[in-house]
Amino acid sequence: MVSGVVLIGGALWALDVYSVFGPSYLQRPELEKTPPLKPVSQMSKITVPVTVELAAIRSTIDATAPRSFTGKRQNPIAGPFIKSEIGWTIKRDALALIGKADGLALSAQLSGKLAIGDSVTGSTKPDPIGGMLDAIVGAFDQHGEVRGNVTMIARPTLMPNWRIDPKLSGQVAIPHGGLTFGGLTIDVEGDVKDAIDHAVSEQVGALQKQVRNDTTIEQVARAQWSKMCRSVSLAGVASGSPNLFLQLRPVRAYAAHPLIDANAATVTLGVEAETKIVATDSNPDCPFPAQLEIVPPVDQGRFAIAAPIEIPFAELNRLLNMQLKGRTFPEDADATAQATVINVDVAPSGDQLLIALRVKAQEQATWFGFGGWATLYIWVRPQLDQAEQKLRLTDMALDVRTRAAFGLMSVAARIAISYIQEVLEQYAVIDLKPYAASARAGIEAIVADFDKQDDGVNASASITDLRMVGVEFDSATLRLNTEIEGSAKLAITKLPAQK
Repeated sequence: MVSGVVLIGGALWALDVYSVFGPSYLQRPELEKTPPLKPVSQMSKITVPVTVELAAIRSTIDATAPRSFTGKRQNPIAGPFIKSEIGWTIKRDALALIGKADGLALSAQLSGKLAIGDSVTGSTKPDPIGGMLDAIVGAFDQHGEVRGNVTMIARPTLMPNWRIDPKLSGQVAIPHGGLTFGGLTIDVEGDVKDAIDHAVSEQVGALQKQVRNDTTIEQVARAQWSKMCRSVSLAGVASGSPNLFLQLRPVRAYAAHPLIDANAATVTLGVEAETKIVATDSNPDCPFPAQLEIVPPVDQGRFAIAAPIEIPFAELNRLLNMQLKGRTFPEDADATAQATVINVDVAPSGDQLLIALRVKAQEQATWFGFGGWATLYIWVRPQLDQAEQKLRLTDMALDVRTRAAFGLMSVAARIAISYIQEVLEQYAVIDLKPYAASARAGIEAIVADFDKQDDGVNASASITDLRMVGVEFDSATLRLNTEIEGSAKLAITKLPAQK
């Protein structure tokens, strides 16, 4: 009788392993077509207010603006002195700068001297009469003073071609200017004012042209643009990070017209970029924009970086096998049956994932120890646990063909199936914290290039939040949508010296 039982048990084992009703009977279900992932639609934005202290602006302009004006006019007195000239030299004091909402006002006090020069005859030959007149002229007081002020107004705006239009205008006021000559007062206020007006007008025109043609902003922007266009190895910036790469591709530049107050002028600068984390290194192509888009100003600098993490399913399978392969369940040695996971394979199908779980099951309720191999197919959906930063597999359902084949499986395999859901819920979980940490490290590496203190420049940036907001996939890749936020600002206390 015992031999009969053994024979039946052996037949059941052989049926499970070798016959057409064993593991080979359960073919993988046909997979549905999975649409390709859409291009990343959420752009990363980096907006930085650049604050330039008025003291730095005043110092630079004061060092480059002319400090004196000279001029001359013919003496209006008739008679022998008609060919003499009246000349002047006007000097300015240090510039004062006042910032208002409608622009910058530069002003300086003017003071100078007037004098009569001898050009009575204009002849190069000796002239005894002219010499006599020189003596007469020298007997009179030939000196005078002139005082006034000059004001320059600037209402700077940005232009789409990466240039600045300073919109300069100047005004000169000479309330008093005269010369006493032989008891006569010669009013030269108009002449001095005209001369200084002319000089200021020339300087304003030259400065206006110089600023409008200056390419400094474009050159600095090009350098920073090129610096942003790159791929950063996450494994290289953080030890132990997954071998992934943070790719940055700036695509748009924008800025706001300057805002001016009593202490500083602030210009908002911004960049919009495509950012994603991928499995392979690359050299992104980032053409520099010919036009700068003008936008409304902002009060606070911030960056919002969309950093989708793209994980190939081959990597996902590797991670799941690390979690499940070789694991025996239930772990209780006295259980009536146990199953050991041999291999895990996940494949996308429509809006679900299909897990092919290869197990070796062993019945332990009797001394016969019936056992065998089985491949179980389970449908799941990936779900992001934002709080724990984990990827869980939910909505588990045993494939209908697997369920229909229960009667053809060994007793051990059928008993082991009852533990599958519990095991997958507990162990088929992917910890995303290393990926989040890598993404943060990659952004911090870029932020570190900005967060520096140089001579006259104080720049600061910091990450304030990182969150994973969603998961999606196609036939080859699972994408974790990640957002990183932070703050940034730049203050300039000293402008480079003008050459």
